[in-house]
Amino acid sequence: MLAADRQALGAQIYHQAENIKLRELSNLTDYLHDIGTTGALMFGFGVAFLLGGEDYVGHAPVALKYAYFSVATMCLGSELYCFTTATFCTILAPTAALTGPRGSVHTSVANMYKERKWIWRSFAVGGLSFSVCMIIKLWIVQMRSRGPWSYSIASICTLVAIAFVAVIVQAVARLFQRFDYAKNLLKATGNTEPKEMSADEYLRSNKAAGKLANAKQYRL
Repeated sequence: MLAADRQALGAQIYHQAENIKLRELSNLTDYLHDIGTTGALMFGFGVAFLLGGEDYVGHAPVALKYAYFSVATMCLGSELYCFTTATFCTILAPTAALTGPRGSVHTSVANMYKERKWIWRSFAVGGLSFSVCMIIKLWIVQMRSRGPWSYSIASICTLVAIAFVAVIVQAVARLFQRFDYAKNLLKATGNTEPKEMSADEYLRSNKAAGKLANAKQYRL
């Protein structure tokens, strides 16, 4: 009877931990899906910059041509990597988690966290490339107009764009820091090796003790 109770309790705790991990898997899937969708949108703008740029840069200096097409290609390649890997993660990870052996959910979630870092990096590189490409195109358009205030307008717009990019970068860094559980735990507790409590540990500490006490009382 004792062995059966322990086995039943262990199975219940395992399934509850799996349910928590499945929620985390669903959250990561939606998370990467949104990033991939945004990356695909920016990829479309990169294609427009690359294929439609000849109408604007035909008269521009050679240095601006090299810079424009190089940055446009970087934006296109980065966002292509972003939405391709995000798409495959949202397809393959849930499939492996639901059809694999025991523990596949935990493995899939851990691997999605690893891939998320590279997806974010490629998305950030594509976003910065997109911003630089717009600034270069602004200068090319103003040089083409050859107006008396062309360079002044381009300079002011460049400063405004750089200011907004700096604000956005600071805001993103602030949000990452604010919602980073490990860093907040390190700051609060001073632990040099912060470790998040796993779902299994959480369930053991909050529910297993009570159930074991009830089972003991029942046996007595």
